[in-house]
Amino acid sequence: MSRQSVEMKKYEQATAAFLRNMENTGATKTTVFTYASRLNLFYEYMINNGFSTKGPCYTAVLGWRDDLLSHTCFSTVYQYLLVLSRFFSWASDENNPERQYESNLVSKTLFPSKKKIAPRPYGSLLTDEQVMLLCRNNSSLSYNGPHYWERNYAIVVLIITTALRNCEILDLRVSDLDFDNEVITVRNGKGDKFREVDFPLLAQTAIKLYLQSDQHPVLADNDYLFGNYGNPTSSDSSPREWKKGHRNWLSVVIRQHVYRVTGVQNITSHDLRHVSARLDLNNGMRIEELQAKLGHESPSTTQIYSGKLMTKKHRNSTKQVFEEMQIQAMRNAQSLSHAI
Repeated sequence: MSRQSVEMKKYEQATAAFLRNMENTGATKTTVFTYASRLNLFYEYMINNGFSTKGPCYTAVLGWRDDLLSHTCFSTVYQYLLVLSRFFSWASDENNPERQYESNLVSKTLFPSKKKIAPRPYGSLLTDEQVMLLCRNNSSLSYNGPHYWERNYAIVVLIITTALRNCEILDLRVSDLDFDNEVITVRNGKGDKFREVDFPLLAQTAIKLYLQSDQHPVLADNDYLFGNYGNPTSSDSSPREWKKGHRNWLSVVIRQHVYRVTGVQNITSHDLRHVSARLDLNNGMRIEELQAKLGHESPSTTQIYSGKLMTKKHRNSTKQVFEEMQIQAMRNAQSLSHAI
């Protein structure tokens, strides 16, 4: 066995043991999946950048951090390094019978300074005018071809109108959408909790346009709503499998779509949840209703998400957003009727 395979095999074994320990100590499936995906990103970086022989080391972690910083915001890089640090802390613990490393390879000096992380206030992530632009169905703004517009538009509109989390969007299956009763079932919310949220007309029509587009495959009720085709398994003639989308993929889709439509950079699904909560609060939704919609255990958390109730002027602006949503929903419905 080559040194390359020994070093990477050790990392693979340590990762698998770490994830098993997370499951055994009560971590949710979503949390385990998040940790697994980020640890796998570091693995792929080592393989693709000449570290597979030497294996994990300070230089590899430094290189990965710098690579992430070239295309990812400070706060996200901080979270990625935090996952890696927790993994190496566990894998180097002297009391751990599955210990693989002598020390934690993620030095504190590698973390981006929190002083450099300057997120926009939740109340000013996007203006109401920019939200209205995102609600409009304008495929000429597509950044990666018109055949992807329906999908990207549906994802962004769905978050703005329902405030679903990134992971909840990816876990949605066709059967979770009840168009007749205008409700979406969230089966794997944070903490693996079940809840139902309203399914507004704008989101319904956006998803129907996506489902009728050429880009989307014919799906069974139990298939994931948003995903990707996997590569053929044996030959070019093999059918491609429709698979659940990855969180990083969805994050990129959202950032690029919002930037293309509004010109605002680095808007995440988490940001759109805050925007959605702010709109609902300023449109008159009671905090208890908003708490249930967001899936929060504490109303204080909901208050942080939604921000403060704005002035009458801004509340009137918010009402214009909801009026625009209804207008665009009717336009989408007309497009659907013409397509039949």
